[in-house]
Amino acid sequence: MTKNLCTPKECMLDAAAIYYGTLYTPDTIDMNAVHELLDAVHESARLSTTASQSLLEPITFDDLCDAFSRAPTTSSPGMDGLPYQLVHLIVTNPACREIALATFNNALRHSDFPPSWLLESLRYTRKSHRFVFAGIQKHWLL
Repeated sequence: MTKNLCTPKECMLDAAAIYYGTLYTPDTIDMNAVHELLDAVHESARLSTTASQSLLEPITFDDLCDAFSRAPTTSSPGMDGLPYQLVHLIVTNPACREIALATFNNALRHSDFPPSWLLESLRYTRKSHRFVFAGIQKHWLL
């Protein structure tokens, strides 16, 4: 990266892409340090073999119905613009059963996430006389 000033829009966009690409590129993981850290976890704080295996069992339709029955009903929609109530209806609809199960089980078993699940956004939401930064419990008075 250079310290040259760039003014054309394309140059600024390139500079921003390089800067943030470098900033948000994950560092390599020292697996020896990971194993050392995990080995230091006291036995009483670890999951049993049965409990840890149950975390990787395939997700069932009942699991989905249970999870989505507890989803918030008053929050803002996600990146796809669908409110939770609509997602609940879609995911728990027997006609969508197979694709919903395949989507969630692929995410669990193969880390195969739909692209929209990898996006993140923050937006300001006007509520009464304040702006609330969605996702953070901090208020700015007008």
